[in-house]
Amino acid sequence: MTLEQWLSDRGLGNEDLVRWNAAYNFFDESVTIPVYDFDGVRVLDIVRSLRDGNIRYSKQPQLCRPSTVVYGLNRAYLQIKKANYVVVTEGCVDTWALYRDRVTNSVSVLTSAVSQTQLAWLELFTSNILIWADGDEAGEDFKKRSLKMSKLVTAFSVPNMDPAQLLGMGHSPSKVIQTAFDNKSMYSSMEISKEGNLLKG
Repeated sequence: MTLEQWLSDRGLGNEDLVRWNAAYNFFDESVTIPVYDFDGVRVLDIVRSLRDGNIRYSKQPQLCRPSTVVYGLNRAYLQIKKANYVVVTEGCVDTWALYRDRVTNSVSVLTSAVSQTQLAWLELFTSNILIWADGDEAGEDFKKRSLKMSKLVTAFSVPNMDPAQLLGMGHSPSKVIQTAFDNKSMYSSMEISKEGNLLKG
């Protein structure tokens, strides 16, 4: 898969790589995504192969465990406070997609559930934590694990789709988030009709 195709499938462009300080490696066809802590220190690198889709953590830098950092929080915390809620996704690229759709109170975690450390960071800025899980089996596990961590957490998903895929299909992630709020459910899923309308599940 080419870089252009990978970005286009997610509704993204080269400007998103620049915005998030990501870099493309032509030799091994991978995208390196730097992860910064709240103070703006680069603590991790995520390397995503465009050949096989595998994701790994680079050995350098490796200044913390993934479960202790919230991707994008150093950028989003003021908007989280202003909106009084945060949208949490499973992957960095999903956060890119949400920013692209002007959902700037969004972050992502790099683990299979929101950890206590990550919750503690988020609770500094809001008591409303909205999980947007991927619409696959792993996403279902992510929702269930995260809901058990705190009563402040609500969760939803769109079957077989994540925020970046949704944006790539021409849909608006921000409308999905509004539908999730209107649904007022602690645990829900939504589907998209052939006409592109959101259906509550």
